Amino acid sequence: MAFSRPNAPPSNVQGHSTSFTSIFVQLSNVPAADQHGVIPSYAVTYEALPGDSPQTKVVSAPTTNVTLTGLNEFTNYSIKVFVSTLKGDGNVSEPVIVITDEDSTFSYVLDYYDLKKEGYFNNMNL
Repeated sequence: MAFSRPNAPPSNVQGHSTSFTSIFVQLSNVPAADQHGVIPSYAVTYEALPGDSPQTKVVSAPTTNVTLTGLNEFTNYSIKVFVSTLKGDGNVSEPVIVITDEDSTFSYVLDYYDLKKEGYFNNMNL
């Protein structure tokens, strides 16, 4: 086997929101024929859209999933993944766009107070 940079990105990159501040990312390995050496880790790069500064989380192989935390509520994130060998970085995956959940607790409280102010609860025992 010739050692060089991987010539394919990880495949099947997927993500889904697990809360209003986190996203679970899962991927498949780079095909063996495209690895060109030992892959020690995966780099997951993510950024809030539009145009926030990218951040990277490194995941040690053979793990193929990671939870990104500390994200902004109800925000679109662009997520890309690449791998490296000792010879350099491989190709970057196509971006996956995932939106974090909306924390609706605050909006429910506001709705309650708006309804109370309008007299909606006047005849109820709350």
